[in-house]
Amino acid sequence: MTAAVLERNNLTQAENARLDAQMAKLAAAVAAADTQAFLTAYRQVDWHNRPVQDYLAVTRMALAAGAYLRAREVSAQGAALYPEEAEIVKLAHILSPPKVIRTDLPAEPALAANHEWLRLHRQEYLGRWVALSQGHLLGVDDSFSALAAQITPCRDILFTKVL
Repeated sequence: MTAAVLERNNLTQAENARLDAQMAKLAAAVAAADTQAFLTAYRQVDWHNRPVQDYLAVTRMALAAGAYLRAREVSAQGAALYPEEAEIVKLAHILSPPKVIRTDLPAEPALAANHEWLRLHRQEYLGRWVALSQGHLLGVDDSFSALAAQITPCRDILFTKVL
């Protein structure tokens, strides 16, 4: 058992009730779909002596409330306190900021070609779905599903509605 769990087990009933009330406020804000109330309740939480289950629950509540940065924050705190708990470590990893691995790669020429095709042919296909690959029109239709049925699946196909 970690020190935080042992310490939580030694809390008085009144202290445990206060911690549970804080969790109830968070859950009520999520149930009401009130992101602002969630954030207010989150700032009032005493994170000292919280078990890993609370970090997991609040991470999920934050995601449900649309408080994505708070989900990132609480999952990272939980992972730092409970590095042996695979689930909170996984959530912290998933929610961590993206990392740029390489910046020295050339731009993808197919993207520029598709963008140029759309710029040149926008008026002709306005309101319709098109499939493009490397700046070449593969198909056109009024609905995405009909267009997708016409095209043999392969990589690097852009399906877009021309607006």
